[in-house]
Amino acid sequence: MAKLISHISRKKTKAGFFDFTVFSKSSSQGVEYLCLEIQALDTCGSAYKERRKLGLESESTAKEKNYGINWRMSAKTMLSQIVSKLYFLNLHNRKLVLSVQDVFFEKVFPKECLHDTFVNGDLIINSYHYEIVNDFSSLALIGRYYINLSDLQSIILDKCYDDCEDEILAKLLKEETR
Repeated sequence: MAKLISHISRKKTKAGFFDFTVFSKSSSQGVEYLCLEIQALDTCGSAYKERRKLGLESESTAKEKNYGINWRMSAKTMLSQIVSKLYFLNLHNRKLVLSVQDVFFEKVFPKECLHDTFVNGDLIINSYHYEIVNDFSSLALIGRYYINLSDLQSIILDKCYDDCEDEILAKLLKEETR
C-alpha cells in the first residue's frame, strides 16, 4: 500500500514550474509522483461594468467596455506550456493532470482526440463546470479524459493557426491597395 509522503507547490523543473506535485512511497514500487497543472483563461477587453457593479469603479470614471475570453491566446499559451511539461514528464514515464473549465475544454479539445481509458493518454484532463448557486460558488467535475502527446501537438496547430492564411492574405491585400 502506498504511503503519502508529501505534496510540493510550484516545483521548478527544466520544463518550467508545476503547480503541484504529489509524492507517494511504497516498499514495492519506490517513490511515485504525479504533477498537477491548473490553468486560467486569458481575457481581452475590460471588466469596468462588472467592477462598477461591485462598487470598485465610480459611474464617472468607468467606461462601458466589453470583455471576454481570448480563445486563441488561451489555447496557444496553455497548450504550448502543457506540451513542454508533458514531454518532460514522458521522459520519466509520468503523467500530467490538467484541470480546466468546461467552456475551454469544449472549445479546444476535439472529441475524436480524447480517450476514456488511462492507458491511451499521456495527459489526464479534468473538465469542471463553474456556476454560482444561491450566492455560493459551485464547482462540479464534468468528466475525466485522456489524450496523447501527438494529438495534443496537432490541436495546438489546428486551434492556434487555423485561420492564419486568411489573416495574412487580408493584410497583404490591404497593403497592396494603398
